Amino acid sequence: MAAKNRSLLGPIGLVWRSVVVGLIYVVTSMITASLGSSMGVVSDIPTSVDPTIIMLSMFVGGTLISLVMGPISTKLTLPHAQRIGVLFLVLYMFAYLIGAPEVALFTTYSLQFQAFILIMQFIVNLILAVSIGILFPSPQIRTGLMKEVRGYFAKRKEGEWLWRFGLASVLFFPIYFFFGFVFSPITVPYYNNPELGLSLVIPSFEIMLPVELVRGLIYALTVVPLLAVIRMPKWRLGLWMGLILAIVGAAVPQLVNVAWPLPLRLGHGVEMVLDSFAQGLMMAWLLWVEK
Repeated sequence: MAAKNRSLLGPIGLVWRSVVVGLIYVVTSMITASLGSSMGVVSDIPTSVDPTIIMLSMFVGGTLISLVMGPISTKLTLPHAQRIGVLFLVLYMFAYLIGAPEVALFTTYSLQFQAFILIMQFIVNLILAVSIGILFPSPQIRTGLMKEVRGYFAKRKEGEWLWRFGLASVLFFPIYFFFGFVFSPITVPYYNNPELGLSLVIPSFEIMLPVELVRGLIYALTVVPLLAVIRMPKWRLGLWMGLILAIVGAAVPQLVNVAWPLPLRLGHGVEMVLDSFAQGLMMAWLLWVEK
């Protein structure tokens, strides 16, 4: 078992499997985007962007996702279908679903377009989860997901879990707001200039606050399967969670978002990567339990 795990995570095994996932990401993304274009839901790609650059960005993005989620897949000692389910939950939630409320708040995209992207991301991330689950199997099956989750919550009393999840929800917003404020000189001008045609707006604080509090709680609940199943020291697991959030939810989305100007993508990308690492460490600090 140990030899098999080493071969999966060795440089050659990790690279060629991640390259395959990168190619799968390109194909599935292009097919779903083409369907959206043929249906008139997705606008055409900006003419100034070379299609080769778009496909290369997708390939790099899919490869990066595999490089971080592949090793995580091998550590999920669950039955095959359950392991793929956890991978899909993490990928779909952090790649798009957790950000869907912000798309609704910070953009003027049509509801038809937003609904299509939800479906498109569901399909793409389901295929990614299956691909990573097959290419990066776990060397052993220790137990089932529900048993692990029940054991995880049994480690603390109900009242202690309530304040810990509540604090994770509350702390999400100041961390989010701090990095947004630091990078606002780069990003805000694009929101305040409708002539650029980016369909970006900034909602009021009264609207943002409850939305971000709910998003913070959803973030915390989404990482529970990882915290429950993976055996790692607290801060090591926190770094892994930060890395997952940074790659899946920040770096890759900005890498493939060719419709935005490069300075805005870089500004948002760095902001979100730093925010993701901070959120991952915060949640590990509050929610990790000793196995």
